Amino acid sequence: MSEADMAEESKLRKWAAEAAHQARTEKDANEARRLWSFAQYWTRLADEEDFRRDDRAA
Repeated sequence: MSEADMAEESKLRKWAAEAAHQARTEKDANEARRLWSFAQYWTRLADEEDFRRDDRAA
């Protein structure tokens, strides 16, 4: 994995964790759902990147 790939993956997982944390502390239910959706999306993107990287390595 290149450094750029690792940095991008780290960003995606970092953003997902930050959005999930904000969703847990958000008082507005609609905003919490929106933040949780971002967290799930960024986690999926990071998982897909993992899969592609592993597939290329195989």
